[in-house]
Amino acid sequence: MKLSGLARPGWTATIRVRLGIALAVALLPVLFLSGLQAGLAFHHQAQADRLSLTAAAQRSAATARARIESAQVLLQTLAPGSVGFQCANRLADVAAHIRGYENLIRFQASGRLACAAADVPADDQRAARPWFQALARGAPLAIAADPAGTYASQPSLLAAVPAEDASGRFDGALVAVMSLASLRPDLSDDTLPSGSQVALADASGHWLSATDPARFPARPRVTFGAGSRLWLETDRGGRARLFAAAPLVGQDVYAVISAPDQGLFSWAWLNPVSAVALPLLAFTLALIAVWSIAERGVVRWIAYLQRIAAIYARGRFSVRPLQAERAPPEIRDLADTLDAMAATIVARDAALRDH
Repeated sequence: MKLSGLARPGWTATIRVRLGIALAVALLPVLFLSGLQAGLAFHHQAQADRLSLTAAAQRSAATARARIESAQVLLQTLAPGSVGFQCANRLADVAAHIRGYENLIRFQASGRLACAAADVPADDQRAARPWFQALARGAPLAIAADPAGTYASQPSLLAAVPAEDASGRFDGALVAVMSLASLRPDLSDDTLPSGSQVALADASGHWLSATDPARFPARPRVTFGAGSRLWLETDRGGRARLFAAAPLVGQDVYAVISAPDQGLFSWAWLNPVSAVALPLLAFTLALIAVWSIAERGVVRWIAYLQRIAAIYARGRFSVRPLQAERAPPEIRDLADTLDAMAATIVARDAALRDH
């Protein structure tokens, strides 16, 4: 007798589909925890990259600072002999034998040129320049990142020490003109992130020299100070980059390093194993394992008993569910119930025939 009055369920998915969905939902925490672990790894890597970038800027600044300090020592050594007829020849010989110096110059107390290793631009206001005035007031070293006039054929930095006469009074300045390229940090540093670029900037944020100007903003949005700075900003192309700056000497010139900012997605793209592959692999393997156990332990036995019930529906009660003896206890109990039902029907039919 067909029970046509019973309403059919709205969702007719098979037990395999329902079991698969249930398993996927149950295993979602595995995928979530794997993603959380990848996020924590990204955060840790980002912190390490920031510290590494700041340290690289400080090392680069220390290297350039040592170069400027060595120039100071050189100028102080040359100061007593930077007068007389052999002054120009002596300075030219030193500049020729020591790399990185574009020019060595001796100025008088009035700012006029005394002698030099190479050509020097004319400047009537030299004695009034801030760096010259700082020496006249007793400063042991003056740095000019953008001196008036063209002191070299390429962007250069001017380092000057005071010259004194026999009585110890200010008697002019001895200047070393160093190319900015010789002071710029080296990109071959293994600790620098991939794609890094380096530059030198003055205190007002003007770029003096850069390996790739497009990787730096037109003007930094931060103010340089006495210590190191780390900030996030877009370059001229609109790409987000991480910048680190450290002072070279005082607050006149700064070494700046620009590195690509690794967002979560870019980091995941560069680290596919830890960010994507392992979480998905763990989720997939867990789903396959649970699905396989459920298929072999439940679904296939239900399908087997369904076939037995279909045979009974056709009136063949002699078939017994013997294979269910290897099934789990719950399935065996259901198979025994079907077997008992078939035996009861056979006994009832025999009794009816006897009557």
